[in-house]
Amino acid sequence: MTIGRLERIAGALLLIALAASCGPKDRPIPAEPKARSEFLSAAATKLTPDERSVLNRFSARLDTQTAAGAAPPEITVPRALEVQRTYETQVTDAQRNFQKLLEAASTTLAIDVRDTTLVKDEKARARRQGASVRDQHQQSRTAHRGATGTASGIPRCFRKVSGCDPRP
Repeated sequence: MTIGRLERIAGALLLIALAASCGPKDRPIPAEPKARSEFLSAAATKLTPDERSVLNRFSARLDTQTAAGAAPPEITVPRALEVQRTYETQVTDAQRNFQKLLEAASTTLAIDVRDTTLVKDEKARARRQGASVRDQHQQSRTAHRGATGTASGIPRCFRKVSGCDPRP
């Protein structure tokens, strides 16, 4: 074997190694949906299951943004994985902070019920029925007179008698 031939073989091996290292991971993700789908499925075969899951979530988010009219970013697969992980960390932090605020608000607005009796609001009931409180009072006095058999609604023993002290 000659030195020239060894140089060509070494050069070819170097090119093969370089081509293998510059795979889909270093190229930007295509903007067109069909090309992007093919590119991401080819890139996913070289990733771990966790990275595939992260890439699928990034792809879903990218598709949603593209459908909403946003231009897809020029981004490589490693950068997409990093961006998605950062995004998910921020979402988790925001959810945790919201949960803390919700718990703080619910403790602030706690209601302590000590007496479970029902309180009737006679005035509100009278307003709903269209009658005034005076009318209801008059109705109750009339009903009381009929039940006690007294003319004024006051029993005879409590009536004011002339020349007498009304206090017992």
